[in-house]
Amino acid sequence: MKRTLVLSVFLAANLLLSPLAGVCRAQTTPFLSDEEIRMLSNEISGDRAFEHIRWLSHWHRDSGMEGFFKARDYVMQAAREAGVDEVRFIDQPLAGPNYTAREAELWMTEPVELKLADIGEQAVYLADMSRDADVTAELVDIGDGTEDALKGLDVKGKIVLTSGPPQRAVETAVAKRGAVGVVTYQTSENKSPLDYPDQIAWSRISAAPPAGTKGTFAFVLPPRKGDTLRRILHTDAVQDFFATGKPARGGRVVLHAKVDTDFGETPGHTGFVEAVIRGTRPEAQQIVLTAHLQEEKSSANDDGSGCANLLEPATWGGRRAGAVLQPTVWADPAAARTPDQRGERGE
Repeated sequence: MKRTLVLSVFLAANLLLSPLAGVCRAQTTPFLSDEEIRMLSNEISGDRAFEHIRWLSHWHRDSGMEGFFKARDYVMQAAREAGVDEVRFIDQPLAGPNYTAREAELWMTEPVELKLADIGEQAVYLADMSRDADVTAELVDIGDGTEDALKGLDVKGKIVLTSGPPQRAVETAVAKRGAVGVVTYQTSENKSPLDYPDQIAWSRISAAPPAGTKGTFAFVLPPRKGDTLRRILHTDAVQDFFATGKPARGGRVVLHAKVDTDFGETPGHTGFVEAVIRGTRPEAQQIVLTAHLQEEKSSANDDGSGCANLLEPATWGGRRAGAVLQPTVWADPAAARTPDQRGERGE
């Protein structure tokens, strides 16, 4: 019965945070009394949860990044301000290095000048674990980046354009054939580019530099923009390809890539935030609520919303003597998995 009551409280809290909160409050439930429902309605705020999400989406916050620790500090402060006394950060080792991208821009310099990507606008324009670069090079289309697609192509000293995963191009074009960088326009989760023409997929390459190199980079473009580059390379017609107002002849594209990133030592460190509300019967049972703090910058739902919603039970639980929830965890799931289990995004 105690477990049923606690789960019912949590479900009611989430319903009250939903856009249909007004409808939900008008309904009844056999698990909570009218007085308990009114208490939750008075304490829980969807506007406050949205504000938490808005703040978390300021930071690109994959495991061990500077943005991850800024999000950690925000969640810890918000939990303490909500009245939760037992708030702590549990440090954990990170299999790879701590990494943060400082600056990254990709420009087309021929046939017309045009900025293609800037992480100041969208952090996911740059694949995580990209290395420093300041290079101007011709662009070569390598299709999906497989060995068959690269047969007969000279990519040495050039930037390669691929519709496939960036790590594949790093291995086949950079490591084996001397390319200097990668531009991909692959969608995430194998979604159709026709359905998501403007999606910028969150991707990564290996933190380990290809053999014989100091490392490389990979920019991620939306399919619409990437396919336009492909079409320029495969025609000698004069067109205004990117609607710049300057028609130009196709057949050749030159890009300039500038990347500034920070790499820490390996292994790095990450961790998770834990907050405990002892409640009135702490010896009876523990209810663990979790959300993952690690995520890319523009992701509000996965899992910024989960982190924000956990702060709401902390808010009313920290003020109410009858609170029964403990503990609450804002986790970094990557810290609990090996590199092989985690895999490379984009594959």
